[in-house]
Amino acid sequence: MENPPPPADVDSDTENRKAAPQHDRQLQQAAPDDTEVRTVVAHSLPCTASEDANAPVCQLFHQLPSWNRVLWHISLQLQEVDAPGELSLVRVSHDGVGWQQEQRSSNARVLFHALLTSHRCVTRVDLTDALFEGGTLNEIRELAVKALRENKSLRILNVSTLPDCNIIRADILTVLSRMVHLQELRVDESEDVRLVVDALQSLISASKSLNKLDISELVVDDTDSKRLSASLKGNRSVTRLSVHTSILIARSGSGVANFSGYLRRAPWIASLTVTGSKKDTSHEGLRGIIEPLLMARTISELTLIGFQLDARSTGLLAQLVARSVCLERLDIASCYWIPPRSSHDEDEIDESSLLEGEQERQAVSSYFVSFAIALSLNKSLTFLSLNLGDFHPYAIRVLITALSQVKSLEEVVVNGISLEDVRACGLEVRDGGLSGLVSFQDQYTICPVVLAALEQCPSLTSVIIDTRDIRRDLFHAAICRMPAWRHVTTLWLLLTQDALDNATVNAITMYLSETTALKELWMFGSNEADLRVCNSATNKSRSPLLEALFLSKSVHLLHVGRFVFGEENLRFLAGSVRNSDTLCEFYLLPLQEIDNQSFIRFLVPGIAANYTLLHLHASSSVEEETTEDQFIVQDVLARNRGLVTCAAQFVVYNVRTDHCKAAFDRVHRSPALVQRVRNLASVNETGAVAMIQKSVLGGKEI
Repeated sequence: MENPPPPADVDSDTENRKAAPQHDRQLQQAAPDDTEVRTVVAHSLPCTASEDANAPVCQLFHQLPSWNRVLWHISLQLQEVDAPGELSLVRVSHDGVGWQQEQRSSNARVLFHALLTSHRCVTRVDLTDALFEGGTLNEIRELAVKALRENKSLRILNVSTLPDCNIIRADILTVLSRMVHLQELRVDESEDVRLVVDALQSLISASKSLNKLDISELVVDDTDSKRLSASLKGNRSVTRLSVHTSILIARSGSGVANFSGYLRRAPWIASLTVTGSKKDTSHEGLRGIIEPLLMARTISELTLIGFQLDARSTGLLAQLVARSVCLERLDIASCYWIPPRSSHDEDEIDESSLLEGEQERQAVSSYFVSFAIALSLNKSLTFLSLNLGDFHPYAIRVLITALSQVKSLEEVVVNGISLEDVRACGLEVRDGGLSGLVSFQDQYTICPVVLAALEQCPSLTSVIIDTRDIRRDLFHAAICRMPAWRHVTTLWLLLTQDALDNATVNAITMYLSETTALKELWMFGSNEADLRVCNSATNKSRSPLLEALFLSKSVHLLHVGRFVFGEENLRFLAGSVRNSDTLCEFYLLPLQEIDNQSFIRFLVPGIAANYTLLHLHASSSVEEETTEDQFIVQDVLARNRGLVTCAAQFVVYNVRTDHCKAAFDRVHRSPALVQRVRNLASVNETGAVAMIQKSVLGGKEI
């Protein structure tokens, strides 16, 4: 994988120093009484970032808590998440944004202006309407719109929601049309599509830097489809593209979609994602994508979402996988296979024309087999995700045989297997020797069929034990057999009060103390299950069930909720989360809001010593004291995400700066680093662990 491109050229430090008095004037105008904001800006200018990779990071990094204390109230936060020494103004989620909202938005706009006009180390912005709430038209134009207009260092811009004010929205889109320095752009805004397309048309036509464009949420008509396709034809820089199928509407005189003509003449497109809805993802839509890709033969990643796959569509996909020499990743998990229709109308589905029952299953399975056979000819795929629908086991058998012949494959993820077929499909995978390659994505609730499959099918990795509607004997059988589930990576426990007995707790404790495969654990109560009862039954101040949750060193994500906790259990839970060196994500969903507040209050003391936790959610309160505690926690999480970012660059791209080396020394044992290395290097877990270990050995002593 290539190293990330260097930051764009920006103004010099001298020019940044000249900008400081301008910020002082705007501070006086926007928040004359807020000395906190004035001090924050004054202590962080000028930008001291350098193009020298070995130079220290900008002084702004040492002031991040002060900046984020203001930005956090409008759901924004500065984080080091994309590259070492670069800051991203990203959207974060919390529930306390209503408190003093207008004043906070005004203060945040002052900081926003300072960041974008004076700090070249800020390379990404998530633009949301919260930034534009409150304030006068002139203030918003001077601080927010002007900052975007003057900035030349942003590489990544995500536009989610624009303000309601038509004037400001038009101003922002005008600025967007001229941001030719952007390398990545995502636009989710669905209002004023015509204005959005105006901006995109100008930007795409003029840009020589834009590498990644995501407009998959943008539904366009014939006119705008034609305009977008025309602008893309004049662009040579976009190599990763995500679009909505409505872009295929506009057609040339010969009946070929304009966008298809673009794809046919765009061999530089390496990654394509096409998203659509049921009515416009027929065979003709898929044909407009696959046929030009067959001619270009350079696509390496293809994701199709929401397409109907009938016999003809399947034939097109079969041609693609059989003939492609570059295709490495194919994701059609969100597409659905449909039986043949007697009608030739591709635009509307007449339910009466569909085959029924066993006839339908036979038909779908037959043309899926043609796809599987074509798959066996592929020599480049490393990842495949698909929906197996309601196929006959013989079709699955053909698929397994085909997969065994694709030596390049590293991971296959399947979904859509019915409960009745899960055991048969699992056995086909096992007997084909592909248990380590193929995994079932769907979650299956414990029943006799699933219980039997769990013992025989290693590909069945996600299980739900729901005590609300299960025979007592079956529940105890499942609990007792849990230690044998060495392949289960995700487990859901839905527990009633009756299930919280000693036998259940002991079985769960034994399982969690032994498992090395479990990555995600979700445990929820039902009907106001009270964990305090467990405390009294064992004469302990805390629930042994909560103690069990932290026995496994393999669990990286933990959801707990819908219980009555009590203060001692919440105190224990907070301490265990804070002291864990393996837990990367934690989510709390109690029955009472006050439990969230208590949990956060118990969590805060000493949280700064945790370097593993990256994500945590417990509903916040608009009370000032609780909001401050929430901020302290989120500030630590942002720091930890930055450390993982830098450590991953140290491992994958050999970025041996002091900044990255210090981060690697701190988090080289974090499970989150393994996942980040997997994503950056496109390797499996074993490969990522090997790369990290190599870096450890290369550092002699960590």
